[in-house]
Amino acid sequence: GPQKSQQYFIELAYPVSIRGSYHNIGRFLAAISLEERIFNITGISYPAADALGEMTVTFTLLSYQYKG
Repeated sequence: GPQKSQQYFIELAYPVSIRGSYHNIGRFLAAISLEERIFNITGISYPAADALGEMTVTFTLLSYQYKG
């Protein structure tokens, strides 16, 4: 994804699209929050679930890389 350079770090953006139930998507996002690396999620879109109870969620995952 595109890179955005800051004074001490580089911000890397990755477009993500995942499909699953509301709870499975929540588990996935919770797992990201437990990573040692710093991640940020922006521009998240939660559409209504389909007849099977699933949805496709899209967002941008931001990761940060130290320049040092």
